[in-house]
Amino acid sequence: MADITHGAWIKDGVPVDKVFSDGKQVYGRNLLTGTKVVKTGIIKAGSQLISGYSLAQVSIVGGETYTYSISMITMGHTGHSSIAWLDANKNIISVKAGKDNLWTANGGRFSNAFTAPSNAFYANLTPWYFSNVYTSDTNISWNQEKFEAPQLHHGHQHQKTY
Repeated sequence: MADITHGAWIKDGVPVDKVFSDGKQVYGRNLLTGTKVVKTGIIKAGSQLISGYSLAQVSIVGGETYTYSISMITMGHTGHSSIAWLDANKNIISVKAGKDNLWTANGGRFSNAFTAPSNAFYANLTPWYFSNVYTSDTNISWNQEKFEAPQLHHGHQHQKTY
């Protein structure tokens, strides 16, 4: 029997990445840490990127599909999350933007699935990127950033799915 211990789903003493019930995912292990804390940033006038923010970098398996989600508290404007895929030497292979999320006064939870190129080893995660350039500085805030491991496929030993 599997259970949740210290925020992780445990089966036979081993943390699992995803749990499915009746064909629906009911648990996904977050590959990021410290995501419950509210983070804030500023997107400067004339820019679309968070100023001075260090992107989270995560080890990944090339060719797999990952789910990247975030709860925006203060969105500022319409925007999206994005991922830069990196090779083994941490050189950028490609950058993929998620779908645009229209601005709402109360923010919201946004999620996208991203498939890594087969030669990718790392992902640099950008939590929020404006769809357009604006003429004034804009404050944003977010929390509950989540980057979920893919479902187990045959031949991959790095994760388990129950």
